[in-house]
Amino acid sequence: MKNFPKDLFSIGSFLIVFFIALSVSLLIPATPHVGRVAMRNKAKIEISALEQAIKSYHEVYGRIPVSASVLQTANSGSFTYGAVIPNPKSPSPIGTLMRGQVVLNSELIAVLMDLTNYPGNPGQSTINTNHCLNHQHTKFLNANFVAETSSGGVGPDLVYRDPWGTPYFITVNLGDTNQCQDEFYFRPGLPAIAQVMVWSAGPDMKINTSAPRGEAENKDNIVSWR
Repeated sequence: MKNFPKDLFSIGSFLIVFFIALSVSLLIPATPHVGRVAMRNKAKIEISALEQAIKSYHEVYGRIPVSASVLQTANSGSFTYGAVIPNPKSPSPIGTLMRGQVVLNSELIAVLMDLTNYPGNPGQSTINTNHCLNHQHTKFLNANFVAETSSGGVGPDLVYRDPWGTPYFITVNLGDTNQCQDEFYFRPGLPAIAQVMVWSAGPDMKINTSAPRGEAENKDNIVSWR
């Protein structure tokens, strides 16, 4: 049997390495995009689950799982659990102000997940002490716990954050209209929409209160009503 020249093996080896490198180079640019799409899809799923959990709780108990302080502040209107996030250059509170501060979504999560104490501080009770707001011990929401307050999931402070680490914005109506007036999306002259509104600031983690709701930093927001 005739031996092949060594340089043929060299050329063959070069071509194999070349095609492997080419394949890898073609895959690399797509990876970040695939990751972004996956994270947006995850946020959409979590938003839908949050909305459904609140509605299911309302169907069972005939009320929204909020504290007495929130109920008093809303005064039979809407209440937005918010956060302080870049707007777009400096931190800005977005949500219903209570005693001068926005309220994060932790109390809703405590009731929906039937938690009586904070994981990060077991000695601190939630508004669901002794299961007082969820006496049937129903877990309306299943969400992943995380150890940090900067990661997506339910943190030790019971704040539910989107995949980019920003708290979910949740607006509930505490009157009889079942029509929410979200602190960011509702504007005078516009009709109130939805019984529950849940949304995320999206991948850029920013909100621009001066820009139209579908433009600039607000363009990538993920909302439950469309």
